[in-house]
Amino acid sequence: MSVSRLLGRLARLCAAVVVLALLPLGAAPAAHAVDFYPVDAQPWAKGLPLFCNTNFVIGVRGSGENSPESPAYPGLDHMGDRAGAYLRQAQIAGLDTSSTDFYPLPYEAAAFNFDNLTSWTGDSRWVKSRNTGVIQLVQVVQEMASRCPDTRIGLMGYSQGANVVHNAIDLLTPAERARIGAVLLIADPHSPAGTTSYTVRTGYRTGTTDKESQGGVLGPRLLPADIAGRSLDFCIIGDLTCDPMGSASLELGAEIHTSYQACCGQTDYRVSLGSWFARQMRGISGPPPAPTWNPGRHCGLTVVPPNDAAGRAVEWACREVSLNTWYTWGGGHGPTPGPTYGFVDTSDPERSKNDPYRRGFDCSGFVRYAWAKAVGYDLMGQRTAAQESQLPATQRFTAAQGTAPLLPGDLVFWGSPISHVAIYLGDGKIVEARESDTHLMVSQFAGHDNYAGAVRLAHSGTGGGSATHSTWGDSVNVRASASLTDPVVTTLSGPSAINVQCQKHAETVTAEGYSNDAWAYLPDLGGWISNIYVQGAAWLDGVPACDGSSGGSGRFQTWATGVNVRPLPSRAGTPVATFSAPMSVAVQCQKHAETVSAEGYTNDAWAYLPDYRGWVSNIYVQGPDWLPGVPACDGNTGSGNGRFSTWGSGVNTRQRPTVSAPLGPVFAGPTQVTISCQQHAETVTAEGVTNDAWSYLPDHQAWISNIFLQGPAWLDGVPPCGGNGTSTGNSGFTMWGSGVQVRQDASTSTAAVHTFAGPATVRVLCQDRGQSVTAEGVTNSAWSYLPDYGGWISNIFLQGPAWLDNVPACASRRPGDPPNVV
Repeated sequence: MSVSRLLGRLARLCAAVVVLALLPLGAAPAAHAVDFYPVDAQPWAKGLPLFCNTNFVIGVRGSGENSPESPAYPGLDHMGDRAGAYLRQAQIAGLDTSSTDFYPLPYEAAAFNFDNLTSWTGDSRWVKSRNTGVIQLVQVVQEMASRCPDTRIGLMGYSQGANVVHNAIDLLTPAERARIGAVLLIADPHSPAGTTSYTVRTGYRTGTTDKESQGGVLGPRLLPADIAGRSLDFCIIGDLTCDPMGSASLELGAEIHTSYQACCGQTDYRVSLGSWFARQMRGISGPPPAPTWNPGRHCGLTVVPPNDAAGRAVEWACREVSLNTWYTWGGGHGPTPGPTYGFVDTSDPERSKNDPYRRGFDCSGFVRYAWAKAVGYDLMGQRTAAQESQLPATQRFTAAQGTAPLLPGDLVFWGSPISHVAIYLGDGKIVEARESDTHLMVSQFAGHDNYAGAVRLAHSGTGGGSATHSTWGDSVNVRASASLTDPVVTTLSGPSAINVQCQKHAETVTAEGYSNDAWAYLPDLGGWISNIYVQGAAWLDGVPACDGSSGGSGRFQTWATGVNVRPLPSRAGTPVATFSAPMSVAVQCQKHAETVSAEGYTNDAWAYLPDYRGWVSNIYVQGPDWLPGVPACDGNTGSGNGRFSTWGSGVNTRQRPTVSAPLGPVFAGPTQVTISCQQHAETVTAEGVTNDAWSYLPDHQAWISNIFLQGPAWLDGVPPCGGNGTSTGNSGFTMWGSGVQVRQDASTSTAAVHTFAGPATVRVLCQDRGQSVTAEGVTNSAWSYLPDYGGWISNIFLQGPAWLDNVPACASRRPGDPPNVV
């Protein structure tokens, strides 16, 4: 994206934020976290019907559609031009006045202007109007649900009114939401991004969905799942309120926002959505009038996928094309699927000279990422194109068969030996990471020579498995049941990433001197594999027993309230569960990891809770620091903060970060390791690549050259070791303060990925605008991305000006993903 285009989009977003006052309510993860302003003497009670009817429909006006001097009275005429237009069609479609009472919420619906925006702390008239409307709407629903238990309630809101409806729904209990028959949101500032089961997107001029919304100006947010099936969210692409980033200009975005009573193209959405609302209120459920799913829309093609998994792989691949993601040699081969910095390709040093500074993918890393997003786990792992051609497949196609049997989502390969892979789209088109100094692209299948064949992956991603694991060994059989005598479903030709749903004890298997009676069920392959061929403990950590038992080694009692269960034994992860009160929990195993202090005690032991698939600090478990009778998790006593994989065979570790130091453990083959930190030290060369970074392995109390770790030269998200690490890339900056947190995105509401105990020198990749932060009497909305920690820090904690000198702005990014650079 060009700088001018980026600045234009940022300006539109900033203006849209100003239009709707991006305040704490918008930033909060749920409306429950908001402190609402007091409501005056229940003005809503004056207009409620005296008698109960079959239906009670509440219309909530948009900003300025009625002034406070002309309060709303019962009837469609007082619901504003937009909400009233859709509900009038609902009335024509069957919600006549004999069966339905129409009630306009009598809140202010304050018009937006700069006089109404007196501060950014919630004091504006617009924000008070919105918050008061939320409380009023909750009170109306609760009153009618109590007064008329058999009446079906309908909710409809436009713009500020949609904001009111959305936030009120979040505050209602499930029992109260069960009384709602239909919800229609028009231009919701919390409109969800992408395509969901209840969204309707359309083009302003055409009436067709040629692209999708990136979400509302107050942040995309889904409705509660129990109401989504009775709801519709309608957004015209480019609306300054529900899709500000899709707007071509401020003027057009504002024009679109006021056009809902008469749009779009040849389709009268007032009729179609009003009719849907009426049918839903009458108890006639049915699918919303949503467009047909086209996973190839970001590639500019119509793609008809053979199944959901293939379609999702195509969709994720095409999204990266639309983001102008770079090809980068070696990109996409980090510990987890996703774009990474690349390397200089020694066979093409000129074209690849910028690859170490660009986040992106090579061909196999790109395919790995798309299919990982499609099935929900790392299906391919660290594989080259040639190795990906050997993945488990339902069908394999030879070069002689050409493109005739291929379907979208199939992997297609070129070279002898195989050196390139792409995803087939249909109609002779592919999507690929082609070569250095180009973006990901859609190409002609015939544009490559030496076609080698294709595979249709066996993995459908529909199993709902609970964990991702890897096998070892060659020609490993997956069987119809947990026995060596049962038929073979498929054979894994080499080490493979697998999705494990559950495990059980069955026939004992012996291999390489080990015996094990545990078997794992692989839902994507429809069969069983002996755990002896799965990397990990004999009984896999975090995988439930197939009979529903927890597999835990004992039950213990937690204490205190608000205790978090984390995905890893570290406080940096987003909680997978929070105990609001003391709980009885099953503990499977324990390990030493991050030190935690609470109530005057300090402990570095963590317990794994299989029922929650997460970790809790032993400091919150009643008993001694190291729980009696609970085994160590694989004997792992490390304190590292990340899991990575080595590659190669006979890999040495050292007692110091130099090849002349005494040996530590030697890894016979690829091994998963825990890394606590990294630093620059002695330069090592292997396989034509040179690197001076070394990582410390706390489980082995040894060092390993990063050249033998899968991922970039300087590992993403791993901090430097003490003060010994040196900065690379952009010049270092000094961070001040203690307990400063690095966040997953440019907002204090996102998860912390690292905490600085005190001042430190950090490397900054780029900077962007995010949530305003106040510290020491200073406020700043600029945030910087720290590539060594994989997260964001407010510039208020970096020494220098509010907007750092000589640091580029970040280009397109998604929450939680590393940014590109302008």
